[in-house]
This record gives sequence, C-alpha cells and structure tokens, in this order.
Amino acid sequence: MLQKALNAEPRIDLMADLRLIVNDVERLASDTATVSGELSREARDQLVAKAQAARQRLADTEARLQTQARAAAQNTDDFVHAHPWQAVGTVGAGAFLLGLLIARR
Repeated sequence: MLQKALNAEPRIDLMADLRLIVNDVERLASDTATVSGELSREARDQLVAKAQAARQRLADTEARLQTQARAAAQNTDDFVHAHPWQAVGTVGAGAFLLGLLIARR
C-alpha cells in the first residue's frame, strides 16, 4: 500500500496534464464554433462529449487516488504506532544506506 502512495505523485502530475488537455480541447471546440466548414456541428458535439467524459474519468481517478493515499497514510501510521522500534530501525537503516550512496558520489 505504501508503494501505491509513493507512485501517486507522478499520477497527480499526469492528471494535471490531462486536465489541461481536456480544457484545451473544450476551448478549441468553442473557438471553432464560429468557423464554418472546419468542423461540422456533429463533430464538434462529439468532441465536447468526449472531453466531458474524459473530465469525469479524471475526477473519478483523482478521487480514487486520494482515497488510496489516505489509506496508505493510515496504514503507515497504524504500523508505526504498533511497531515503533521496528519503524525507527527501518528509517535508520534507510538513512544509513542513503548516506553511503551520497558519500560514494
């Protein structure tokens, strides 16, 4: 579960990028509404419908990722409270290994 939380940040960046793309598609569809012959009304309506569906999927995915991140944080908190010395040892070992890696460079 912790691994999912660690991988959530790139997904959030990706979701922000996708949200910008959806906004650009909607803006493009509205800007081309006045241009005759470039996009038919039916094609423009399909484009807007797909953009709205993508926006809804993004919102659903964002809500799911937030729920998973909260669950991972709660699981981590529960583990640390149940096994404090094991958590301290794990963090200490990780810090030691990180120090070794930094010292090698």
